[in-house]
Amino acid sequence: MIQFDIKTIVFDLGGVLFTSGTTLAIKKIATNYGINYRKVAEIFLDKTHKLGYKLRSGTISMEEFLDNAIEKLNLEEEDKEHVKNIWFNSYIPHFGMLELIKNLKKNYRLVIFSGNVKTRIDFLNKRYDFLKYFDDYVFSYIYHHNKKEIEFYNELLNHLDCEPNQSLLIDDSSKAVKTARSLNLNAIIFYYPEKLIKDLKNFNIKIN
Repeated sequence: MIQFDIKTIVFDLGGVLFTSGTTLAIKKIATNYGINYRKVAEIFLDKTHKLGYKLRSGTISMEEFLDNAIEKLNLEEEDKEHVKNIWFNSYIPHFGMLELIKNLKKNYRLVIFSGNVKTRIDFLNKRYDFLKYFDDYVFSYIYHHNKKEIEFYNELLNHLDCEPNQSLLIDDSSKAVKTARSLNLNAIIFYYPEKLIKDLKNFNIKIN
């Protein structure tokens, strides 16, 4: 039986701690405004060198992103705030996840590893007060890389405060999990909270 000595647990946000808000927001915006889904997705998803990528990598501001978004979607200036709020409000904590994080903090170093936007983090933290449970954060807008780039994972290594094999990454992307494992991190795919708890027990994680 493999013996694990996990000291640091790394969490993705969208799709793990929170719902996959961007995917939901794209559907809402496309439906509410009668716009083609793919056209909206092209703007909001984290595709390399596209608007969504530039925003998450910190090379453009939220205001610049929204200005470009409403122009490309043929919306009015007054729609800009609505679009942002639809996006941000589409992120809701998965049931029981905040309580799980709170319990894990008692025994482990917790790190966020997320392709994200500062204004959205500020919005969600004001609403759910979740950052206080984490010891460190690795956000794309700070380091100007995303999870498609190995440089972002190398930055994560600098924040583990332990050996890679003493860490455990939780992500809803199989590609992210595969990349993490290639760097000798333990990693599991998030499906839903109940399965996550079972998977954590396989790594001898103390939950209560």
